[in-house]
Amino acid sequence: MQYQPLPKRPYWHTQQHTVLVVGITIAITGLAAFVGWGYAHIFGIIIGIASALIIQSTVWAAINRIPLWLCRPYDVRPCERPEVFHIIHNLAHHTSIPIPRVYELHTAAPNSFTFGSSPNNSIIVITSGLVQWLSNEELTGVIAHEMAHIKYRNTVFSGLGIMFSAVILGPLYFHSKRCLGWTTPHIGLNNSLRAFNQHISSTAARTTRLWMSHGCELHADAFGATVLTSPLPLISALEKIEWATQHIDFEIHPTIAPLFVVEPRNDARGIHLTERITHLRRLSRLSTSHAILQRDITPAQHP
Repeated sequence: MQYQPLPKRPYWHTQQHTVLVVGITIAITGLAAFVGWGYAHIFGIIIGIASALIIQSTVWAAINRIPLWLCRPYDVRPCERPEVFHIIHNLAHHTSIPIPRVYELHTAAPNSFTFGSSPNNSIIVITSGLVQWLSNEELTGVIAHEMAHIKYRNTVFSGLGIMFSAVILGPLYFHSKRCLGWTTPHIGLNNSLRAFNQHISSTAARTTRLWMSHGCELHADAFGATVLTSPLPLISALEKIEWATQHIDFEIHPTIAPLFVVEPRNDARGIHLTERITHLRRLSRLSTSHAILQRDITPAQHP
């Protein structure tokens, strides 16, 4: 398959990522220094800053492990999914990024997501249903969408969101799920626990979603459409995934649900998906018009 030149990353994406990461680092370090000043003045400031930097470095190093802990996929070998690795190797060569690791979730629902603190540590997670449901072109479009997040470092946003929601809300979510498994004659208590669990789930998903830009999704879709030279296979893939999401049960931790190419737990996903498909159809019309224009202005070659 011949791939097209890649779209450039919007300048504001780079600035937004830089400001976010630097701002969070300064805010956490400043808060630690302020607390340290209250305890031991200058010595406390030094201890606070050192502790903040160590903690942030440790948490950042664990960002790649958190999604794996939450969804428990298994590491895929090239011999198990040769078609997927063939697509990934070609795209990695075309986009000049390191080849990401591939993990798979055993579920019939087609879907995928990617994460990683940097392109060198990136991981793509696919479901078994993704390979079964999609054609080769559709699969290429979805994987190209995921690799766009790697190339343009959109995973920095999602990594920060996962870090905050998993560390703060994860223990509450698992504890409430465990309590729901207890047998108790108090129906009111069960209902309260269920409501609390749903509230924690929605809050965790909302926390992760806040760190992710909808513009990044649109740009990743455009990237996938450019790779395929046409948006139509990616549109077809998104529609298949959306239909399967509505009809196939897919239990996933709410913290990582917003990372999927089509979010499985978001009631408003239809609105966002419609916007994305409309954007892709607009790109299709533009590419068709451009092809016609190029054909019309190309001088005829005579023998």
